[in-house]
Amino acid sequence: MADAQIVYVDDSGTDPKSRVAAAAFCVSTVEGWQEFLKRWQKIADHAAFDLKNFHMTEFAACRRDNHCMQCRAGETSAVEHPWQKWSEQKRENVLNRLAKGLVKHVEYGVGQTHTKADYDRHVRNSPARAMANEPLADEYSTFAIQRCGGSFAQWRAEHGRTDRLKFVFDTASKKEKREVAGVFFLARRRPQE
Repeated sequence: MADAQIVYVDDSGTDPKSRVAAAAFCVSTVEGWQEFLKRWQKIADHAAFDLKNFHMTEFAACRRDNHCMQCRAGETSAVEHPWQKWSEQKRENVLNRLAKGLVKHVEYGVGQTHTKADYDRHVRNSPARAMANEPLADEYSTFAIQRCGGSFAQWRAEHGRTDRLKFVFDTASKKEKREVAGVFFLARRRPQE
């Protein structure tokens, strides 16, 4: 896959309590991702945290005066989340360095977000949905992924990119994987009219 673009896909909002669904694509080459990982590992080593335990949700939620849900429940501690003891200055410095590393090594990035209420009103229950000449996602997060895919396809067309693609999903249920495959590949299988 050395001649491919690797698309890292992450989504948020699958929890029924979430009012917002979001997704993001970050795209680079194998070499770009390898360099990215080296840079992030150096940042993690310097700041003394284990990169495998870093998740933005926990990083944002776990602070000195207010620990994340996992730490409050005893599922994690300062061993896994050392940033819970960091000063705001150190948190900001580490986050800025991580973001700069991402920007340096990613060829293309896009994020899409919508409220679940807007999706229900303007997509799921819209009479226009029946007239769409392509499949539309039923799940909130899958629709955000689909919108990212459309933006990415447009970028590839504008830049004459025809590299092979490999998609890497952070986490996804079997249901999500089936729906993503359906909205991305069903249209290609239909005979052209």
